[in-house]
Amino acid sequence: MDFDAAVRMLTKGWGLTELQISSYIEQCEHAPLVKQYIEEELAASGLDDTSKVAFVKLMWEWLRKGSQEERKKAATILGKGFIGERVSVDKPMPLPLEGLKDGIGKMLAPNVSETSDELAAEDGEPETDVIQ
Repeated sequence: MDFDAAVRMLTKGWGLTELQISSYIEQCEHAPLVKQYIEEELAASGLDDTSKVAFVKLMWEWLRKGSQEERKKAATILGKGFIGERVSVDKPMPLPLEGLKDGIGKMLAPNVSETSDELAAEDGEPETDVIQ
């Protein structure tokens, strides 16, 4: 529903400022009577939330217990609803790890006590790897 266009069309010629029109649009979007009217109109067309839930329930019933043709239709409809037309997979970004070689080298060192001694002899705290 395009409240913006509807309110602009209704208030045309009223001499309202842009700020007043924006305020009126906001009031219309949140007005209980407007929401009730929209829900009634959607329900009459079978487009309200209750109708959507009933339709999805019916599609699942077709998928589980329907004829072969109903199963195909239900699978297509549910697939489009839950997966969409195109599944896009973003290419993973590279994850550079600084100090990885040194860390693995220390982990695989033949003499663990030498590696511990080297770390103790370094000035300050050991270097921390950064993941970007």
